[in-house]
Amino acid sequence: MLLGKRTSSPGPTSIARKVSSNPDSYVYLAESIAAWPDQAGMARLIARAGWANAQWRNLSGGIVALHRATKSASTPVPLHKPRSVSPA
Repeated sequence: MLLGKRTSSPGPTSIARKVSSNPDSYVYLAESIAAWPDQAGMARLIARAGWANAQWRNLSGGIVALHRATKSASTPVPLHKPRSVSPA
């Protein structure tokens, strides 16, 4: 994730603090990019979730990566139970 490593430097966030009406959103964006796994890391997460043959294709010079994987028909995809929301 080439772009993610570059945008997590202090440069873009320091500029955003000076010119943006909401500089915290740029800090959050930089932190989110830094925390996101690279392409191989995302493929490993997909494999750990039970998918096989995880592959990816970099788009826009690696700014975006499209991942794909296969799942055997005999192995159901686990469904997550919806979280219950407590009344306010």
